[in-house]
Amino acid sequence: MKDQWIHQICYNRVMHPPTAIYEKIAEHFRQQILVGMLTPGSSLPTLRQVAADWGCTIGTAQHAFQLLSDEGLISSLPGSGSTVRYRDLSISLPGMSHLVRATEEFATRALQTGYSYTEIEIALREVLDRLRVTELPTRMDSPTGVIRFAGSHDLALSTLAAKLPQYLSGITLQLSFSGSLNGLISLSKGETDLAGCHLWDAGTNTYNLPYILRILPGKPVCSITLAHRSVGLILPAGNPLSIHRLEDLIHPGTRFINRQEGSGARVWLDAHLEKAGIPTNQIYGYYHAVSTHTAVGLAIAEGSANAGFGLQAVAHQYQLDFIPLTEEQYDLVYLDTSAPSNTIEGWMTWLSTPAARAEIGKIPGYSTRDTGKQQLPVI
Repeated sequence: MKDQWIHQICYNRVMHPPTAIYEKIAEHFRQQILVGMLTPGSSLPTLRQVAADWGCTIGTAQHAFQLLSDEGLISSLPGSGSTVRYRDLSISLPGMSHLVRATEEFATRALQTGYSYTEIEIALREVLDRLRVTELPTRMDSPTGVIRFAGSHDLALSTLAAKLPQYLSGITLQLSFSGSLNGLISLSKGETDLAGCHLWDAGTNTYNLPYILRILPGKPVCSITLAHRSVGLILPAGNPLSIHRLEDLIHPGTRFINRQEGSGARVWLDAHLEKAGIPTNQIYGYYHAVSTHTAVGLAIAEGSANAGFGLQAVAHQYQLDFIPLTEEQYDLVYLDTSAPSNTIEGWMTWLSTPAARAEIGKIPGYSTRDTGKQQLPVI
């Protein structure tokens, strides 16, 4: 059933764009599942609600749900409604050559259908980032040459993880996007080798250091800046609701998509809404959270939300409007007692090279003025 689901997600939109209403409804829920807006166990709207939202009959909505059920994505029980069913998004293929051939076939068909190289690359990276939102690793040791990362979602890290072997032979960056706070907690427990965070502290108006000292007290901590990133409001192209500041999020018709609690974006946003006296319960959708910046962008691009908070790079990626609100500092944190410390320090040294800055600098809204700069150690 997993292979059937993967096939459906990868090929359905490219080879058979939905035309009938029931197909469009099914595709809408597939994408919500793909980006994590609907997770295993989540309840779907009732057939009556879907019919009202889409202006169709209950029979049409039922047909859409039957498609999702046949694909193994949802389960429906009489009197109990429908819930998301899938459990595993991992792709397991027998050998890299098979994977390359399958990816090449998909990319070729997508090109023939009219998608650009950039669109295909964005789609593949988006799926990979979605797969990286996993439970934190539980191993207390690392294989040779592997740097286990846990922390906030970042587009530069996704790029560097793919290209790192080109620059540093024998080093692999294993990513798990779990949020800034969870990354630091994982590091404190020895469950990961490297954490990534961009946590703003209201008391000091600084990033990361106050949290690092609270979560890792007395430990030999090292911190190096990856980049400064422009963040703000992400809006549909043309900004049809004329949203320009946080206060505008309470306007009628706004459907907000948020980041999860513990993420750096959520910490900043919660603090500044409180400072401005804006009750979060007056922002429709504020408690509907996803785990990556790309999931925010996709929700707005598809129309399931019309406002979010995230990276300028994501707004650029989906050709959305962007209102800058702040520039945040994203740091990489590790302990100099970590098992693969030589591997980590080698990568940290590489971050200060022109090659690293060039890769990161390609991303819209990213500044490399402090990339590779050491912010700590603190003992």
